[in-house]
Amino acid sequence: MDNEMSYLFGLFQTDGHLSEDTRNRGKFSLEIDIKDEDIIKKLNKIITVNSSISYRKRITNFGPSSSVKISVYDYRFREQLKSWGFPVGKKSGIIRPPSTEYSEIDYIRGLIDGDGSIGITSSGFPIFGFVTTSEEMKNYIINFIYKVTGKNKQINRNQRDNCFNICLYKEDVIKLVSILYYDGCLSIKRKFDSAQKVKKWNRPTNMIKVNQQKWNKSQDDFILNNSINESILSLNRTEKSVKMRLWKLKNKASE
Repeated sequence: MDNEMSYLFGLFQTDGHLSEDTRNRGKFSLEIDIKDEDIIKKLNKIITVNSSISYRKRITNFGPSSSVKISVYDYRFREQLKSWGFPVGKKSGIIRPPSTEYSEIDYIRGLIDGDGSIGITSSGFPIFGFVTTSEEMKNYIINFIYKVTGKNKQINRNQRDNCFNICLYKEDVIKLVSILYYDGCLSIKRKFDSAQKVKKWNRPTNMIKVNQQKWNKSQDDFILNNSINESILSLNRTEKSVKMRLWKLKNKASE
């Protein structure tokens, strides 16, 4: 996959649907809110096979809603998606990264444009969120966050809808969007504009920076078997944090 197709595959996995019928008939479709119509028009130019765009209005529990949809019936296009690992039918709980070479940055930006959120909270600091029901996708995004920020997130399914809600705040969001939303990248304009606002954020002088990174068993084992300096460098922790954790572990063991 090139950069554009890597992005599209991520977006397709979150908002797209692939269906099949007898005699090789089927359809790929992607429907999004009318406010993001710009990306549908871009897709219509990028997809080289015949595609069609349609609109619909409906009344939901939240009021009137308008959406735009792109549909592709081409057999070869659908088979290509399947060869890269795109499932037919319901897919939210089983999506995974493509089974071919791809651009990770562009692919993840597609995922976030579909099922992610980027912005500034009412309290005035950056926030990032990504929701998925796929265990494999949760692990994949958490691993990427660790590579970018050094934060080892520990996420469990929530009880309300059995989803994983992955969140980042403040400087960590800036690090993430600075890599994903580069100048000239293919993306939903609304998400790109939000990313640019986040990049301009500066921590107020009266806002104390607190390391809220949780400890896990592998990190506990590491600091118990390595020096404090090695722990600081390897785990991206402060000396105070490592010493405090060691004190808690040793006092717990002596109880």
